[in-house]
Amino acid sequence: MEIEIRHAEPDDYVAVQQIYAQPGVIAGTLQIPHPPSALHRARLAEPREGTISLVAVVDGEVVGQLGLHTFPHSPRRKHVGDIGMGVRDDWQGQGVGSALMAAMADLADNWLNLHRVE
Repeated sequence: MEIEIRHAEPDDYVAVQQIYAQPGVIAGTLQIPHPPSALHRARLAEPREGTISLVAVVDGEVVGQLGLHTFPHSPRRKHVGDIGMGVRDDWQGQGVGSALMAAMADLADNWLNLHRVE
């Protein structure tokens, strides 16, 4: 099994919405259940400045998502990144989250000059 990590595209919103609608995923987040599709569509089509969204893809199917939020206009927090991540219930424990975290750590350490990720 090969896990491909790539930037999330606007067309991924249905798969991302389905990830965060699963009981095992939503329980581990600060989000409320049953997110509307417009929420994820907007987040992927028009991300806020400083936001990077990655997806994990296996056999052409999106099975995980990670959002990294930075603070480019906040002098006291521009060295910090906040993350949120979800992996489909049926793909948990198979390295998807680890692959997303490794890609995020590479971005944080080697490209974004972040010193802390929360």
